[in-house]
Amino acid sequence: MRIETKGEPPLPPFFLVSNHLSYVDIIAYAACLGCVFISRGDLADWPGIGLLARGVGTIFINREKLQDIPRVIGEMNQALDEGLGVVLFPEGVSGAGDRVLPFHPSLLDPAAKANYPVSYATISYRTEPDETPAYLAVNWWENMTFARHAKELLKLSRFEAFITFGSHAIRSDDRKALAKSLWVAVNDQFVPMVDSALLNSKTDS
Repeated sequence: MRIETKGEPPLPPFFLVSNHLSYVDIIAYAACLGCVFISRGDLADWPGIGLLARGVGTIFINREKLQDIPRVIGEMNQALDEGLGVVLFPEGVSGAGDRVLPFHPSLLDPAAKANYPVSYATISYRTEPDETPAYLAVNWWENMTFARHAKELLKLSRFEAFITFGSHAIRSDDRKALAKSLWVAVNDQFVPMVDSALLNSKTDS
């Protein structure tokens, strides 16, 4: 993976939100930032990827248990107190790269309560012209199994990751308003990787 960045990354400690396309996002951002991540709990037990995620200080959340959110918020606050950055993927699920899904506001609660500035970034991928398109080989979405995705990813000779950091941070003492403002900022900056019409035709076939 070759990583290309645009814009100035935030200085730690920081909150940063991004669109989410794949578990590969963690590798790309970890290479650019001193940070910890918020990720789905079952990722911790995956061969290879789970070890990598734990190694970069990922905070795992059980999204099926609402009572797990206070623990996660506490660990996020601890990371900020230690001068680290916290990277969130508030869509809550990785996507195909045709659009930015709505942001879930719950994990933005500590930033809203403290009126803390939240930075934003977008990520996308591109493969070589003669290889499988990135939205199928790098992005991990819908019903694609991990084994199938890993097989397609490892077939690639190389691919590029593009990270664009936003020009400013956003504040709000209301988590829903904060989530909406951040979604608008990310969506305005995001360049779709695949047309939705093509995506629908692939899915239908």
